[in-house]
Amino acid sequence: MSSTLEDHEEVCAQRYADIERRLGSVEDKVENLRTEMGENFRRNTTMMISGFGLVISVLGIIGTFIGLNL
Repeated sequence: MSSTLEDHEEVCAQRYADIERRLGSVEDKVENLRTEMGENFRRNTTMMISGFGLVISVLGIIGTFIGLNL
């Protein structure tokens, strides 16, 4: 009887070890996604700010030309 119980404990221990390994893998992938999303957010924010700066500069140049032609 104890042999069956020991076998059961061993099988359960192996299953828990496999679950722990898989969970660790999922946690690593989620962390990588979080890191990539943060980097992409910063990159996109920088690009938008640069784009707005360019638009404002172009509008300033256009305003200057319009002011000179009056």
